[in-house]
Amino acid sequence: MKRLRPSEFRHGPLAIVGMGLIGGALAKAVRTADPDREIIAIDPDPSTRAAIRRLRLATKVVSGVDGTIEAARTIVVASPIAALGAILGRLAQHMRPDALLSDAIGVKLQVASLIARRLPSVAYVGAHPMAGGARGGFENSRDDLFRGSPVIISPGPNARPAHLQAVRGLWRAVGAYPIQMSAEDHDRGVALTSHLPYAVGLSLIRLAAERPAAFRLTGPSFHDVTKRVDFEPKIMAAVVASNPFIPDVLRQMAAKILRLADLIERNPADLLAEARRIRRTHLARGR
Repeated sequence: MKRLRPSEFRHGPLAIVGMGLIGGALAKAVRTADPDREIIAIDPDPSTRAAIRRLRLATKVVSGVDGTIEAARTIVVASPIAALGAILGRLAQHMRPDALLSDAIGVKLQVASLIARRLPSVAYVGAHPMAGGARGGFENSRDDLFRGSPVIISPGPNARPAHLQAVRGLWRAVGAYPIQMSAEDHDRGVALTSHLPYAVGLSLIRLAAERPAAFRLTGPSFHDVTKRVDFEPKIMAAVVASNPFIPDVLRQMAAKILRLADLIERNPADLLAEARRIRRTHLARGR
């Protein structure tokens, strides 16, 4: 089979597997940016498929990966990570061998490992758009979701320059700005900046539930720390549990909290000095 030209990846038929918040937003944004592009939408939910047809968002709408996907030049998997293994099994049967495979899942090492085992010769370029929201589902997707947001690009071993250009171009077209890094660097980073806040929120809710009267005293601080707990567990908790670096980050966080406890017990006034130092650091970073 002939090699595809870079333009065929960038503008050829695009298949999106999983039309929830991220997949739906990607389809809407691509349709806005490139109205003539062929989009194949794949989702098991009948109501989601009906909405896609009603909006005329996709050229073809199917319930699962089947022969329809053979037309796709680029495939983006935007499903929950728990479904990835089954999806890759179907892709192995139906995707064309020179197609480009990408994803939008929030961890990269486990995704890359699964793909290497199931589809060892595929051209894979992983991606993770740093956008979303607590309310998932296609009904909450919108075409400007990625505008101004970073998207992490992690190329696999078989990726050629044309594949990287295509994935970067796809995300630039929908308003995101690509940042390339290894799968390991990505997972280490989001363990701290995304997955740790989620785990802290879970822990705080659990602790507060042991003291029911505390819920009568919640304010903005409590809600700011716990709002990520509203994320659908089958998506967020599954991704966090798939990050090999989160246990170590959680233990590091526990050590920091224990240090604050020791500091306050020793001399409560020391917390003021510590808070000032940390605040200066925070403000110096432009936050």
